[in-house]
Amino acid sequence: MEEDSSRQTRVLVWIAAALCAVVVGYNAFYVPEASFSEPVAAADAGSAPAVSAVSSARSAKKLNINTASAAELSDGLAGVGDVLAERIVAYRGEHGPFRSVDELRNVPGIGEKKYEEIRGQVAVG
Repeated sequence: MEEDSSRQTRVLVWIAAALCAVVVGYNAFYVPEASFSEPVAAADAGSAPAVSAVSSARSAKKLNINTASAAELSDGLAGVGDVLAERIVAYRGEHGPFRSVDELRNVPGIGEKKYEEIRGQVAVG
């Protein structure tokens, strides 16, 4: 009787370990990254939605990659740090102003994934 109980415990532990491995594997490979936006406060029917207007104005404004400093690029673009921002500014100094946002792909350190992350946040002009 004690042997059956011990065997059942081992089987349950193995099942639990297998389920944990499945959950960890799923989260590591199949769950997309979550994107968090700024919280928007709900407004009364009689008051103006000030927070909502500010939030949408921020998201609509794009950073000009031809005029932005390295500090503005690293602070204003998600996923762009100081080193990559310096590379963007150096590329601009070496090759002249960007003619299109697509030209960011030529900057060392900006691959397809990074480009897809930031292309909606930048503009030329």
